[in-house]
Amino acid sequence: MDCPAIPVAHKCSNCLKIASIVCKDTPDGAGNLTALYYCTQACQKAHWNAHKPECEVSQSRRAVYRAGYLVQALHFTFRRNTWSWPISKVERDRLVGIGETWRIFDAEHPGNEVSYFLPFPEVLFPKVQDQEAVLSHSDCRNAIADMGVLTNDLLKDICSDIREVSTSVNNTPLTILRHRICSPKVCFFTRRHEVLQVTLKNREVYALDMTGAQYGWPLPATMPWGTFVKDRVEIVKEIRKFGETAQDLQVERAATNNEELRYHHRVMDEMKQCFDMLLKQWQNNVSLLTDMLKLPEEDFQCKQASLFQFMNEEMAALRLKFNKGMAASHSGGD
Repeated sequence: MDCPAIPVAHKCSNCLKIASIVCKDTPDGAGNLTALYYCTQACQKAHWNAHKPECEVSQSRRAVYRAGYLVQALHFTFRRNTWSWPISKVERDRLVGIGETWRIFDAEHPGNEVSYFLPFPEVLFPKVQDQEAVLSHSDCRNAIADMGVLTNDLLKDICSDIREVSTSVNNTPLTILRHRICSPKVCFFTRRHEVLQVTLKNREVYALDMTGAQYGWPLPATMPWGTFVKDRVEIVKEIRKFGETAQDLQVERAATNNEELRYHHRVMDEMKQCFDMLLKQWQNNVSLLTDMLKLPEEDFQCKQASLFQFMNEEMAALRLKFNKGMAASHSGGD
């Protein structure tokens, strides 16, 4: 017969009596949730001077983990609603010394006269983690640039510095190889990977990795910088100021002579501007992102669901409107 679980009795952090009030759900330096317990509000108040520094640090940690999750999730939303990579099939193998390998084969694009943005091929990637891997593929620089306004809005009150870091990665459980129609050769896997290095005002340093899913790395997007380097990095190649990746991409795109690529970049720039405008609209109508990070967990989850629903619906409507406008222009309609 199974015995019922015995509730764990927690001691008051101030007087060591049995406690029932909890200050909870704040991650420690390794991302684990910790809690302090009190028997009465009087004890909680009496312990505040001792707890305040730790509590402020924990609140900053909770905020940076929340921010990392929001940035990554909204990056996936943006990518899903600006998807233009036609895929015909996926071959999955497990190779000795490499691990899981996907060979993704391009299909013919249906053409701009039909639609530019395509439905994401969920039938080929039924698992959520597989979808996130493909949405992240070869997109680390774009992600840092596209999510720049969102990242700044989320982190400006809790961090003292943000850097863009280029690395060479190791310990990658997943390798994605793209086979392009325009070339018989495989677009070979690259170990170059860009992430954000976030320094909090308490001087703790974290990695914010929006696109690590392409290597089969599990969530969360945020982790202590030392852990990230130890577990995932072969070498740190370059550390740059926040915003330089976006500037470099603008220069590179302006220099291209490929008309198809120029059109693609122009379209993506328009969608990014709309994405940023939608974020501003939601904050004006519902809540500032900086205020949202400070909310109790239940309230935070409620606001997060509202934000995700709004951005998903608005970006999907924007994609549909763009495709309809393109089809009308090619057919000679208004």
